Order: sequence, then C-alpha cells, then structure tokens
Amino acid sequence: SEKIREYITSIAGDVIPCEMFPSTGNEVIDSVLARSGSQCARLGIRLIPSVNGGIFDFMEPKDLLVIFGNGLDNAREAVERIQDEDKREIVVRADRRRTFGVIRIENHFAGQIVPDGEGMAKSTKKEGRGHGYGLKNIRSAAGKYGGEVTVEGERGRFVLTVVIPLGGEVCSCKLNKKNDQLRKEC
Repeated sequence: SEKIREYITSIAGDVIPCEMFPSTGNEVIDSVLARSGSQCARLGIRLIPSVNGGIFDFMEPKDLLVIFGNGLDNAREAVERIQDEDKREIVVRADRRRTFGVIRIENHFAGQIVPDGEGMAKSTKKEGRGHGYGLKNIRSAAGKYGGEVTVEGERGRFVLTVVIPLGGEVCSCKLNKKNDQLRKEC
C-alpha cells in the first residue's frame, strides 16, 4: 500500500551503503566486519580489513564475536573522537604466523593510554552496565585457547594484538615485544 512505500522510502535515506569486504573464510568474522563496516561508513571512518578468518574455525563463535566485535567497537569509539580525516581509519589484520593466529587491530586515538596494572589499557568508560569490560573479555576469550593479548599506544596510535596458538592443543603463547618473536609453550 501507499503507507508501506512511504515508510520504505523514508528509511532508505538512512541506509548508507557500506563497502563489501571479500569473504574472510569465516561467517562469524564476516558478520562482525559487515556490521562494523556499516557503522564506520556512517561515521566517516575507513575500515581496512585483511583477514584470513578460516584459520579461526576451531574457535567458538561467541569467542570470535568477543574478540573481533569488542576490538572493533573500541577502535571505532576511539576514532570517532579524531577530527583529522586522514587519521579516521581502522586497520584490522588477521593471519597465520607460524603456528599462531595473529589478530591486530590498529587505530589512532586522542589522549593517553593508562595501564590497568595487568598489562592492559585502563578503560575510559565507567565500569558497570557492561561498559569497561571489553579488553578483559577479549583476554578471557583468547585465554580459553592459550592465547595472549597485548595493547600498545604510542604517538597517537593504538594497537591491540591477540595471538592464539593454532592446531587444537591447548598451549600458551608469549610475544616478545622487543623483537616481535612468538614462542609457544605446551
């Protein structure tokens, strides 16, 4: 009817076409990238993915949602505060590196990183009602697989790195920040 056409026309103006990303090989990661890509497009933020998602098929979907979803949400919220259009971008990379899956989410940010005493960045959000727990949840999800999470923030650039051992056995991994070498302990 006419009312339905009017409604569709009114909401069509609110839809911003987002860049279609090539399939990563993992439906969960593809969904997170599509959602985040749409949100970023609305805000004038470039999302630049290079993700081999198939290597993370052994992980539970909820853990992938926590890692990629929280990581990208945090990055988007930080970049929203950046005025310089050249710095309004998020780069997400995920690929195999020897016997590890390495996820890196990089973005610009304003302000300083305040350590939380556990090797993570202290949240800028007030804890409570689900806020301020994103990095802790990422660490918990990665920890189920023997993974390690690191954050770095220098010269206005924030880097979240999640390293997860591949191959099914529960191992732990250590990232030497000085020489960027990975070591697996089973």
